[in-house]
Amino acid sequence: MPGRVKLSSGRHRRRVSHYTRRVALSWRGVGVVVAVMRFPVLGLILALAACTPAAAPIAPAWDEAQASAVLERTQRLHLAPDLSGLSEAERGAVGELIAAGERMHRLYIAQRHPQALAAADYLAAHPELTGLNDLFQASLGPIATTLDNERQPFLSVDPETPTRNLYPAGTTRAQMDAFLEANPGRRADILNPRTIVLAATNENRRRMLAALDRHPVFDVQSVPHGLL
Repeated sequence: MPGRVKLSSGRHRRRVSHYTRRVALSWRGVGVVVAVMRFPVLGLILALAACTPAAAPIAPAWDEAQASAVLERTQRLHLAPDLSGLSEAERGAVGELIAAGERMHRLYIAQRHPQALAAADYLAAHPELTGLNDLFQASLGPIATTLDNERQPFLSVDPETPTRNLYPAGTTRAQMDAFLEANPGRRADILNPRTIVLAATNENRRRMLAALDRHPVFDVQSVPHGLL
């Protein structure tokens, strides 16, 4: 059974389920909240969404001609299967699978860039930007590879970083190596593919606690004293 963890913020406390372990870590004044997810994927999606920073204003950084230049050199395949042979129940099941896939897709693009979801919502509200919409789909985010093989944002988002959105913004390899060297017992948690690593800020704690408020099914266990 995983270690017990308790999230607390002032008078607000919540228990974390036996499927989850949340640990607060710090190194040289840099705080990190590590959430090792042991519950089903839907819980991971909900937790990630609750911890995503508020979307910054988004606007085009490329015009349609720049987007078209890249798209013209991109091979695309459109799948349009014939579903007429499916029963009503089978078509309903396909719809549910598509909806689940859309949720997983949003989780995936959120991992690729901190402003990816804000960019996706902006483009969804602007279908007239056909080139940029297609480029976002082809690039799986707001960063595209140019014809000169350079990675550039085509929307007004931050440049791509090596950490993508898997680690707190500004985290360096040197910081990670120093922390893992000083805390070898935490290596498995930090590098676990189901781990979300967040900056240990009051806002992130608030969002995580708010997620537990909205979804009490993720009942929680206790936590070692003094971790948060």
